[in-house]
Amino acid sequence: MQLSQNNFGVSARPTLLSAGEEFIGYKLLAVQIALMGHLKIIENYLTIDIGPMIQYNGNLELNDSNKESYYINNYTNVSAKDIVDISNFNINGAIGASSGYKFIKLKAQYIYGITNMFKNLNKQDLDTVGSESMFKGNQSMLVFGALISF
Repeated sequence: MQLSQNNFGVSARPTLLSAGEEFIGYKLLAVQIALMGHLKIIENYLTIDIGPMIQYNGNLELNDSNKESYYINNYTNVSAKDIVDISNFNINGAIGASSGYKFIKLKAQYIYGITNMFKNLNKQDLDTVGSESMFKGNQSMLVFGALISF
């Protein structure tokens, strides 16, 4: 099981008629359970891992609540608070490698979101004038870690 907190920015503007661009920060907390298959390339030294992950995450959280009325760039009437209610269950695919010796192993993993995290936004009645009418977002992550056994 992996716990993660991801931070990212979305391009927005303070008022409807502003021409400026500012990145407003969001936070996403998630729990992932991996169902990985392991292929031992070199016994006890190198392993390739691949498989699906099930993810549960909360809604997006604005880092600065004073910016919830900002408008998302490329949309006329979509505000920063309008896009927080994302899909809470997602399916990801993961591939990675583990390498080390006996009690310590280093691990690297690439995770790609198979499902659209923003599909929940498409069920809402948001005014998407100015850009795409369908919201789409597939996450991708790089994970680095160390496993210590004793």
